[in-house]
Amino acid sequence: MTEGTNIFFCSMEIVSLATSTGRWSVVAKGMRPSISSDGKRLAYVGLGGGTDCTQSLGPVVVREVDTGRERRWTGRQGMDGFEGDIMRLAWSPDSVHLAIQRNIGDPYYEIRILDTRKGEDVLDARLISPGTESWAQPTYLDDHSLLVASSGSKGDGVDGEHIVYSINLVSSRWRTIVDLPAGVTSLDFDESREHLLAVSLDFTKGDFGRAVWVWHDGDLKTIVNDGPVIQGVWWR
Repeated sequence: MTEGTNIFFCSMEIVSLATSTGRWSVVAKGMRPSISSDGKRLAYVGLGGGTDCTQSLGPVVVREVDTGRERRWTGRQGMDGFEGDIMRLAWSPDSVHLAIQRNIGDPYYEIRILDTRKGEDVLDARLISPGTESWAQPTYLDDHSLLVASSGSKGDGVDGEHIVYSINLVSSRWRTIVDLPAGVTSLDFDESREHLLAVSLDFTKGDFGRAVWVWHDGDLKTIVNDGPVIQGVWWR
């Protein structure tokens, strides 16, 4: 991505903003934008004919930032025109794979790994989440491991995805990092992989967060409690 330029979405439009001049231009119609680690590719979810954010979304699109050339991955048609809305896209550090969080029956999510060098259908992408749990908030730790939040076993009394797993994408094995007191809407590890930031999920606030936790070596601390509506947090 060009230095001094940011890309974000507004009102179902993804726009490019030149921070030096304050000028912006529409890049695409869609939602869930995610810039690749090398800054050269923009992934987003295209529109499926809907008129607002409550409508089903369309294909996964990867756009070359410099040339505008696009590649699309569609979905097998479901009752709503697209079989499962895409809720989150996360790039791998090598800018090759996309972790896709897909709604397959609210509030149930699955995670697939899409190789952006091949394929045409999102549902042909590798499925890594088991059918017994809802997995959400995929965040790459490195090219071969992923951080996710899981709902755990049904009936455990906690709403949302609250158990944080680290998944080895080569061996398909996962291990528990921490079991949080509530579901989360955002996760991020620092560069040392020792400190985890998490935003709690509050269903009374439209699925956005109200508390922020920091976890380190088995110790969970609350750094924001009942604050303003929070959608995400990141280490810098």
